[in-house]
Amino acid sequence: MNDSGKEAAAAGAVSEAEAPSYPHPKILLVDMPDSAAELLRESGYKVEQGTFGPLVKVPKNSNHVPLPLSGDLPNHREQELIVVNTAVGAPVEHDLPDHPHHGNWLWERAAHGFVDPRPWAMARVKNDFDRIHEHGGVFVCFAAPKYASHYQYAESARQADAGYGENRLLGEWEFLSLLGHVTVKEDEGKEIKAESIAEHFPGMTSALESAEFICTFDCDYMLADRWVPLAKNKFGQTVAALIVPEKESNEGIVFLLPRIRDGGAYLRRLIEEIVPGFAPELFPHVKGGEWAKHPPYELPQVAELRAQIRKIEEDANQKADQLREQIEERRKEYGFLSDLLTKDADRLVAAVKQTLELLGFQDVRDVDEEIEDGKPRREDLQTWDRDPVLVAEVKGIGGLPREADALQVTKYLAPRMKEWDRSAQGLTIINHQLKVEGLKRQHSNVFQEDVVTSAETYGVGLLTTWDLFRLARSKLRYDWQREQVVEIFYKHGLIEPIPTHYRLVGTVDRLYEEAGAVIVDLNSQINKGDTLAYELPIEFEEEAIASIHLNDAEVEQAGSGDKVGIKTALTKEQARSGVRVFQVSKNVGEDLPRMA
Repeated sequence: MNDSGKEAAAAGAVSEAEAPSYPHPKILLVDMPDSAAELLRESGYKVEQGTFGPLVKVPKNSNHVPLPLSGDLPNHREQELIVVNTAVGAPVEHDLPDHPHHGNWLWERAAHGFVDPRPWAMARVKNDFDRIHEHGGVFVCFAAPKYASHYQYAESARQADAGYGENRLLGEWEFLSLLGHVTVKEDEGKEIKAESIAEHFPGMTSALESAEFICTFDCDYMLADRWVPLAKNKFGQTVAALIVPEKESNEGIVFLLPRIRDGGAYLRRLIEEIVPGFAPELFPHVKGGEWAKHPPYELPQVAELRAQIRKIEEDANQKADQLREQIEERRKEYGFLSDLLTKDADRLVAAVKQTLELLGFQDVRDVDEEIEDGKPRREDLQTWDRDPVLVAEVKGIGGLPREADALQVTKYLAPRMKEWDRSAQGLTIINHQLKVEGLKRQHSNVFQEDVVTSAETYGVGLLTTWDLFRLARSKLRYDWQREQVVEIFYKHGLIEPIPTHYRLVGTVDRLYEEAGAVIVDLNSQINKGDTLAYELPIEFEEEAIASIHLNDAEVEQAGSGDKVGIKTALTKEQARSGVRVFQVSKNVGEDLPRMA
């Protein structure tokens, strides 16, 4: 064999060695890292790499500059699986066209110190990519925010600056017409929760939940029936989705994905394990794989079962939507309870008024709403349900109340009693530490001891909006009668959120979790069959006494000084040492001794 023959043979050997094991699908990676292409080639796939071009540095000014068309998409018309990274890199140095061709040219204003040729490069291949998609081609898009650029189609910079010629607005998702129906919002975060459907795809859930998103997206009505969210952020906004083909069409599928950690490795897994199930015709080398489980290969009975599953899921989604609507209606109806803990000034006064009415007050008056122009503002609220009239001052403060905050209402009492010729009593309601989450606030000794003593002397009640919130929550849960709640607002000094039909009978010592029993130190008598109320951080938890154990024996009753075991459904977090335990009166009017 002569030298030329040897060289030809050697070249053929190299070509054969480098030939891909799987000539289909033809894969084009656009603006993806080299490592992703290397991994796919190692797996035997035919891969080509391309780019829409980088951002190009230019002197920052208000003039137009000729757009360098630097995109390169090899053999893009024949590709079958196209992977696009829409994230833009940093601007790079690049020569601008010195003398644009005769006739019109693309120009972009240099106001940002760079120009972006990418949207124009995308628009140039859109028709070709649409055709690929319409004939079953698959698109994978690693999503970034959608920005738009204005381009002037003119003969010179002077004409472009003057606004002559055609102005075109193009965005950075212009490579596929379908994506024009996707709205994209700039956002970022790491808290991602995969939807249940993602569990059907190998590795999808773990990959998405370890990803980072830099945008969220949704679709318009044109894609509503084809839009399948794969993952959402903590606010329920979509960060990963599928766009499935129209029914009875040959279209391919579109994946919209966030930035996935080790994206090259996951892309390889996506192409090897997931995409063949949607587009088996692109993977002729797959034998007896997942494609056999998809129509038209699936057994009729299995197809029917899948249809039943879809119907159940649709019904469940519809029911879930109805429940979400009820949740929003409920939140709207009782939104004032949140205002108790988060608002001040007029919003807080309005929230307190609504809460008092919820608890059973029937004649609560907002003094500021009724005050005449020019007259001095006094207290915030009055309740006229009975004598004495409650004169209430409501405040929201950042810290703990001072004496002036707590006792300001006293200066309104004498003038009001003289004006009305009837008795009046003061009530101060404070939203303290209003910038702090409710459960993390200080809840003991909110009012200083000497302030409480002064309030008792002046006949003023002191209450936090946190305790008012707790009263309202338990009122809603147990439907307490107004007589059981309203009475406590006429107390002097510190007002605790304990209804009148509750009687303190002891405190929790500890919980035997395995036995489901709580140990209670009693300071009063209880009986089998009584209902106890455990004072939890927000609501009370009421439970009937099924049995009482004292000294390893079951008894019918126990009294002060006894340490007894009582069956409970409380958790370890709820049944903490020191939790107060109350006996619940069965009769609204029953006169129970009040706690000391």
